[in-house]
Amino acid sequence: MHTIIVTGASRGIGRAIVEHLTGPGRRVLCVSREQPVACEAKAKLLQAELRWHQLDLSDLDQVLAALPTLFNASRLHDSERLWLINNAGVLAPVKRIGRIDPMELRRNISLNLMAPMLLANAFVEATKNLDCPRVVVNISSGAAKRPIAGWSAYCSAKAGLEMATRALALEQSLEAKPVRALSFAPGIVDTRMQEELRRTPREDFSLRDQFIAYKDEGKLASPDAVAAVLIRYLEADAFENGALVDYRELTKQG
Repeated sequence: MHTIIVTGASRGIGRAIVEHLTGPGRRVLCVSREQPVACEAKAKLLQAELRWHQLDLSDLDQVLAALPTLFNASRLHDSERLWLINNAGVLAPVKRIGRIDPMELRRNISLNLMAPMLLANAFVEATKNLDCPRVVVNISSGAAKRPIAGWSAYCSAKAGLEMATRALALEQSLEAKPVRALSFAPGIVDTRMQEELRRTPREDFSLRDQFIAYKDEGKLASPDAVAAVLIRYLEADAFENGALVDYRELTKQG
């Protein structure tokens, strides 16, 4: 049995990942605030195993309370492969420092950085005695590497998550049964996040017109295409532990 835990599973890239992975021989555990109804319908049709855990990953108390259930060793012991895909994320607040709502800032860092680190920590602990291959995938962004005005929270959280990926890989290289870690940047994807950016006032986001043009000129990747490339890359199982890869570079390689 191949067990995959996917956060942010109800829409966007997360939903596309779940739809691609739903099938015989796979157990997909969806973590999201909203129920992934379409994915559940497909799972029922294929008689595949799919479970939903309702969880707001920006609420760290909820996350901590859910960890023992989500990473129940009895549920994972029969796995031949195990993946944790930390996909859930939020862009807001798109504001310049000095105008940021403190609660929005806390929510951003909690969801984009703290939650995936807590999940990775629990995943490593719960699976340390298993012999099967185990992988943690953290969905990153080009914003982890360059500052964007109005995105201070998002850039900082994604940069932190990339460093967490590298640190996890380094730590696990010292273990007899290492977990492998991968940071995957999906590029500019046609999701709700992009819709929000196109509505953001220009005084908060000076690149708004550029992002409107991306949509108008058909330059946004589809969630389905991004999910397909990521899954093929993971299934090829040839990546270096701690690798930082970009969807656009992988598509250039064919």
